[in-house]
Amino acid sequence: MKIQLKEYLVRSERFLASVRDLASIGATAGGGVHRLALSPDDIRARKQMVEWMEEAGLTVSVDDMGNLYGLRPGRNPGPPILFGSHVDTVPFGGRFDGAYGVLAGLEVMRVLHEHGVETEHPLGLAIFTNEEGARFQPAMMGSSVAVGKWPVEEAYAVRDQEGIAFGDALQASGFLGERRNRISRPLCYVELHIEQGPVLEAAGKTIGIVQGIVAQSWHEVVLEGEANHAGTTPPSRRRDPLVAAARWIAYVHEMAESSEGALLVTCGRIAAEPGAVNVIPRKVAFTVDLRSADEVRLRKAEEQMFAWGDDLCRRAGVEKAVRRLHWAPYTPFASGIRELIRESCLRRGYTFLEMPSGAGHDAQHLAGVCETGMIFVPSREGKSHCEEEFSADGDLVKGAQVLLDTVLGLDRTR
Repeated sequence: MKIQLKEYLVRSERFLASVRDLASIGATAGGGVHRLALSPDDIRARKQMVEWMEEAGLTVSVDDMGNLYGLRPGRNPGPPILFGSHVDTVPFGGRFDGAYGVLAGLEVMRVLHEHGVETEHPLGLAIFTNEEGARFQPAMMGSSVAVGKWPVEEAYAVRDQEGIAFGDALQASGFLGERRNRISRPLCYVELHIEQGPVLEAAGKTIGIVQGIVAQSWHEVVLEGEANHAGTTPPSRRRDPLVAAARWIAYVHEMAESSEGALLVTCGRIAAEPGAVNVIPRKVAFTVDLRSADEVRLRKAEEQMFAWGDDLCRRAGVEKAVRRLHWAPYTPFASGIRELIRESCLRRGYTFLEMPSGAGHDAQHLAGVCETGMIFVPSREGKSHCEEEFSADGDLVKGAQVLLDTVLGLDRTR
C-alpha cells in the first residue's frame, strides 16, 4: 500500500523541546554549546540520546568506534535505511550543528512509533563519534572507520592536545562497543543538517537539496630561513620566512578572488619561530585549505600555488617543505534521493534550492558505500561553529518533515 506523505507529521513542540533540552548539555554563557567528543558533556548527551531512543522503541547498539545506532525493525530483514549525524561540537560552537539532524531523526522514529507504522525495511538512527575533529583529528572519524575507510587501530592511537589517546578516552566513556555492531553497508543514508552558510537565507529558500560535497585539499607549508637581529640585518642579507609566508598567503587569496567564487581559500593557522618581537623568524608554518565543487579546478589551483611558491622561495632564499593534511574528492549525492527530497518540498509547499555543500559531513563517507543524500535548512547570516549559530524554529520543523517524508519515500521505493 502506498503511504501518503500527509498522513505522518512531525510534532513540532516535542521536537523543538528536544532541541532545547540537548542544547542545555554543555551550554555556554554565550548561548552556544561546548561539547567536545568523549568529554563529560558529550557522554551526558549520548546517555540522554540512548534514553530517548529506547523510549521511542528503538534497539540501541554501539560499535567499536562508539558510534550509536537506534534500530527499528521492518517487515523484511536486511540492511537499514540509515539517517542521523553527530552530537559532538567544536569549542564554543552552536546548538544545531549535528545535533539537529540527530534529533530530527529521533522525531522520525517517534512519529512512526506512536502511529504504529510498520515499514518494509529496517530503519536506523546513527550518531557518529567525533565528527568535528575538534578534540581528535581528523574529522568524521567514527563514520570513516565504520565504513572501512580507516583502520580502527590508527583511530585509537590518535591523541588530543593533552596526550590522551582516542582509544583510552573511548574506553573510559563507557561507549566502547563491538566491531560486529558497525552498520558498514546500510541500504541508503540521509543526513539533515543546518546549511552553515548564507546561501539559503540570501535566496529566500527553506530547503537545500544538496547536490554533493565539494572537493577539499589541506596542506601545511613550512618555510625555513635564517634567524637574525631585527635592528642590524639589512634587507639584502635577510632570509625571512615570515615575509615569504605573507606573500604566499596573499597570493592564494588572490587566486580565490579571481575565481569568482569557484575556489575558496582559507589560511587558518600560522606560527613563527622563535616568535620574538626583535628577531627575524627562523621558521614559519601555515596551513592552506582549498575547496571547490570543480575537482579539476582544485587540482590546477594546487599546481599553480606550488609552482608560484617554488619561485617565491628561490627569490626569498628560504627552504620549503609541504605536508598534505587532507584530501577529499568531490562527493556527488544520489539523484534518486534528491528527487524524493524535491517531491516532499513540492507536496508541502516548501521553497527549495539545489546546491553543493562547502563543509564536510559524515555523508561523504557513507556515499562511498551506499546511496546517500543530504538536506539543508537555512542558517541565519550563515553563521556556524560559533555561539551565534541560529536556525529558525519553523525552518527546523520543515526540515524534519522533509526528512520524515524522504525516509518513508525511500522505504516504499527501495
